[in-house]
Amino acid sequence: MHFKLLIALVEDHKTDPILIAAREAGATGATVLSQARGEGLETAKTFLGLSLVTQRDMLLFLVEEQDRKSVV
Repeated sequence: MHFKLLIALVEDHKTDPILIAAREAGATGATVLSQARGEGLETAKTFLGLSLVTQRDMLLFLVEEQDRKSVV
């Protein structure tokens, strides 16, 4: 058996619908890391000292290789 790791960064209100769709497509489970954030080449924008970066959920799916396209 060969497996692929699929990683998705999604807004937190879209997590549950994506998990349901992935399960219907053949994923047997997922790991959800809440409040993930990333850094890019440019610095994050701020407004009066408050960060404007939204936090997201990181979804990790370990799926069999033949199922990866349908889950994606």
